[in-house]
Amino acid sequence: MPGEKVAIFINGKNNFDTKGFSTWQQIQNINWKLASQDNANVGELKIDPYHFMANGRHSFKVLIVTDLGYWAISDGFFSIASGVSINNGLEHYIKQSLLVDSMIIPKEYQVYRIGEIDTIEWNKDLLGGKQVSIYVLHDDASNIGNKLYADSEVIIKRRWYNIVINAPNTGGYLLDPSQFNGQGNAYKILIIADNGKWSVSNERFTVVNPH
Repeated sequence: MPGEKVAIFINGKNNFDTKGFSTWQQIQNINWKLASQDNANVGELKIDPYHFMANGRHSFKVLIVTDLGYWAISDGFFSIASGVSINNGLEHYIKQSLLVDSMIIPKEYQVYRIGEIDTIEWNKDLLGGKQVSIYVLHDDASNIGNKLYADSEVIIKRRWYNIVINAPNTGGYLLDPSQFNGQGNAYKILIIADNGKWSVSNERFTVVNPH
C-alpha cells in the first residue's frame, strides 16, 4: 500500500456478521479503536496485543490505513487472550492507603446488555476529587479482592481497559456496555480520582450481547 506511515485499528465490538465488512460504508460505521499510529510502512509491525485493549475469541479484525488514505482489512476473525501483562502505568496512580469503598454500581453479578444504555455509579463525596478515570478488567479477576480488601499489588499486574479519562466526578457515568469492549462474566470496574483515591467494584459482573 502506498504511503510512508500506517495506523492500525481494531474493531471495538464483538461478533460482527461478516457481511458487515463488505463495503467501505459498512466499515466506516464500525466502532474502530486506534491501536497504533505513525508506524513506518515497511510491510509489518510488531505489537503487543495489550495495545488492542480487547479480549475474546474469533471476534476481531484489523484495519490498516496509510497516510495517503489507502487501506486494507484482515481476513476472517482472530482471537485475543489475556496473556502476561506489561507495565500499564497503574502503579503510578494506585496506593493501597488511598483505597476507599465508593463503588455502588455495578453490583455483584450484575448483567450489562450491549446496546442498552446503563450506568456506572459511585459515591462522589467518598471518592473525592474533580475528575475520575474508569477502567474495566480484561484479565483474570482472581485475587483482586473487593471493597476495602482490594489488593493494589494484584491490580497493577492485571490488564485494564480504559473506558474514560478525566470524566467529571458526578457520581455516575452513562454508557453503552459495548464500551467495555468484550463479553463474558469476569469483569470488574476500577475507578481512580485525580486526588489519588480509588475503588473497585464488588465481585464480578457480566456483559452479554442480546442482539
